[in-house]
Amino acid sequence: MLSKEIRSFFRTLFLLLFCITLTIAGFCLYTKYYDKKENSKDAIITPVEDSTLSDADVEAIINSYLSDNTRNPNVPPSHQIAMKPILQNPELPSGCEVTSLAMILNHMGLNTDKCILADKYLPKGEIGTVSMKEFFIGDPREEASYGCYAPVIITCATNYIKSCNSDLKVHDFSGAKLSALFTLIADNKPVIVWTTINMLESEPTKTWTVNGEIVTWYSQEHCVVLIGYDYDANTVTVADPLYGIKEYDLTTFTDRYNQMFQQAVCIY
Repeated sequence: MLSKEIRSFFRTLFLLLFCITLTIAGFCLYTKYYDKKENSKDAIITPVEDSTLSDADVEAIINSYLSDNTRNPNVPPSHQIAMKPILQNPELPSGCEVTSLAMILNHMGLNTDKCILADKYLPKGEIGTVSMKEFFIGDPREEASYGCYAPVIITCATNYIKSCNSDLKVHDFSGAKLSALFTLIADNKPVIVWTTINMLESEPTKTWTVNGEIVTWYSQEHCVVLIGYDYDANTVTVADPLYGIKEYDLTTFTDRYNQMFQQAVCIY
């Protein structure tokens, strides 16, 4: 028969092993949950319907002569695409453009990380030496950086899609009226558009010369994913890299879209 001291020793040892086991199990469960939570930030898989747009339809969208306040007769009065947003912060404080791109690529079925796009696929150049039509000015990881325009995101998207051996195509709808883009939204195609932060007025803030061309940067430049519109409520819905899903006044949003040179990119 075991002595009282030995029995006490084994009880203590059992309790110690039990506590260690619980601690390890708890840590493993937390790690699994945390990894799942982190991965779910950028892993956005949403069923996408097949396109019903012909090449002629696309051309008609770009060349639409609807005025800013004209209701597009080719679409229902309202429509919204389901999309889970990706936020640019904290990793990419000035990376609204590449984060918007990540949202659409994930929506179209590619498991895309915004930081990989920013670090490996986004053309970047120094402030005052390059044009935002050819390079992202600065680095999306740095708050003091500027940003880029549609051609840079088109290049970034094209190179990334090619690396994935995907059949997706990048379509430049820049120059189209905002109301014309609702044809794409009604066809369940989200659109990257350029606007301003918080719908603030934009104004020229810095000018420099690149290869004999004067380059002017405009303040409050921002990029979002247009995912919905409602004519009756006079609103648009966007996936905003700063805030998530947001509604903005349609009239104000149209003004800001025009101020940012009617830049629009769609991928399908």
